[in-house]
Amino acid sequence: MSCHAADDEATLGEARLKGVTVVYSVAGKYERSDIAEEVAPGANDPWVKSKSDKFLNTDLEKILKDKSIRTVIVTGNSANGAVLYTGTGAVLRGLKVIAPVDGISANELYEEQITVWHLANGPGFSGQVTITPSSSKDVFRRSTARNEAERCTYHSQIFASVLT
Repeated sequence: MSCHAADDEATLGEARLKGVTVVYSVAGKYERSDIAEEVAPGANDPWVKSKSDKFLNTDLEKILKDKSIRTVIVTGNSANGAVLYTGTGAVLRGLKVIAPVDGISANELYEEQITVWHLANGPGFSGQVTITPSSSKDVFRRSTARNEAERCTYHSQIFASVLT
C-alpha cells in the first residue's frame, strides 16, 4: 500500500463524483486485478496494457477520442517509463498534458526529476504540458525514503495513467 493510499483514494473518489474519466493501465506480468483495492478500477472503467507508452498497441487513443477528451492528467509509479512516454505520446497526438508532481513516483528521486524536466522542456511541448508543483514536504519525504521499495510505493498503485 502506498504511503498516501488514503489521499489517492480520496482523489479518485472526487474525480469520479465530478464525472472524470479514469483510464487504468498495467504493464508486464500485471493485470487489472493486480491494482490496489483502494484505487481499483470500477466495473466500467477502461484499462489498457502496454509497455511504457500506453498508446502503443492499445485502444487508449480511441477511448480518449470517443469521449472527446483533450486534456490528460498523467500519474503513476513509473515516472521515467509510463508517465514520461504516455505524456509524450499524448502531446504528440495534440492533447494537453497535466503532470502533477505529487502524483508520480519512481525508484529514485532523480528519475522523477528528469521526467518532469523532459515533460516541461521537450521540443514542441511549449504550452502543451502543465507541471503542477509538489509541496516541499513531499519532496523531502521522497528524497529521504529509507529504501527503494519505500520510494517505489510512495504514491499511486495505479500502474500508470489516470487520464481526463
